[in-house]
Amino acid sequence: TSSIKGEGKTLNAINLALSFASSDKKVLLIGCDLRNPQLHKYFAVKKNIPGLVDYLVDKNKDWRNNIFNPFNENKFLNVLLSGPIPPNPFNLISNGNLEFLLEQARQEYDYVLIDSAPTLLVADTKSVIDLVDSVLFVVRANFTDKQILNHINDLSNSSSSNIAIVLNGVGEKNSYGYSYNYRYNYKYSYNYGYGYGYSSDDE
Repeated sequence: TSSIKGEGKTLNAINLALSFASSDKKVLLIGCDLRNPQLHKYFAVKKNIPGLVDYLVDKNKDWRNNIFNPFNENKFLNVLLSGPIPPNPFNLISNGNLEFLLEQARQEYDYVLIDSAPTLLVADTKSVIDLVDSVLFVVRANFTDKQILNHINDLSNSSSSNIAIVLNGVGEKNSYGYSYNYRYNYKYSYNYGYGYGYSSDDE
């Protein structure tokens, strides 16, 4: 995950999944950003194909029917996209079905990686953090404000998951500046969402 949008969490999730898969580890990569999904863009597929949302809505559906392998040359990587954007992402993520899916996936895969929404913008990801073993927070050089480290530290203190930080974009010549300062006025409220989706921009 990341704290805000644009820090590179999706690309890092894909690269991590490929690294494990290239070592002959069976990997499931799940798109769990139900508001502004990005995974589909990297695999050149439509974002509305059946995915995680379909299972969260109806637990009787088999989530395995919605997985696909984006690379024929690597049989160890499976991807489960988020699926159609729902009107109630938080309710779906916290209804218990995701927990059941992860229990099943743990029995079938060596690694289960989740590409989730930013933690400062919506409440969804906090529910996911409570279900996983480890959390990688992606922060970006010359982009992420240092004050956000306080938010990550607060989450670390309140979560049973192991939380680590990935510093992304080190050595990039272009400077992004800090354009997210206004969000700090909300004191990191998890309920500061944007309704149907926090943004439709590319990550």
